[in-house]
Amino acid sequence: MQIDAFDTIEEGQERPPPRLADDARWQLVQRIVGSSLMRRATHLQKILLFVTETSLLFPDRPIREQDIAQGVLGRKDDFDPAYDTIVRVQIGHLRHKLEAYFSTEGAAEPLRLTLPKGCYQPRFEEVATTRESVADDPLAPSASLAASAADATPGEVRVAPLRARW
Repeated sequence: MQIDAFDTIEEGQERPPPRLADDARWQLVQRIVGSSLMRRATHLQKILLFVTETSLLFPDRPIREQDIAQGVLGRKDDFDPAYDTIVRVQIGHLRHKLEAYFSTEGAAEPLRLTLPKGCYQPRFEEVATTRESVADDPLAPSASLAASAADATPGEVRVAPLRARW
C-alpha cells in the first residue's frame, strides 16, 4: 500500500508529481511506515511521510516546524511553536521509533534514515557492509593482529594496540 503524505494538502494547493515510486529512499520510508512499530502511530507516519516527500521532491526547500504543525497535525495559522511544542515532541517520538526500527525489523536495511536534531530534513545514509566498515575503521585491529590472534594458544588473550585518530 503506497501512502501519500500529500493527502493532507488542502484544496487548491498543487500536488507534487508522482516521481518517488522508484526511489530507494521513498521505498525505505514506505517499509518503515508499514512496519509493526509504526502501525498504530498514525501521526508519526504522516510526519515521516511529509518530511520525506517534501525533502525528496523539493530538496532546496527547508521544512519548518510551522509546515509540519499546519500541514500534518492540523494546527491553525496562528500556531506558535514557542507555546505549542507538539511538533518537537512528535519528532522526538519519531526519532525513537526510527532507532527501534533499525535495531529490530529494519536491521538488514541497506539505507538508514535519521532525523538529525535541530532540523526536520531526513538524512539517508548507506549502511557499510561488515568488511567495508572494518576496513574503514581506524580503530579496528589490523590484519596482522587478527592473524597472530589465530595463532594464539587456547586461553591466551592478545589485545590490539589502540591507534590514535589524529
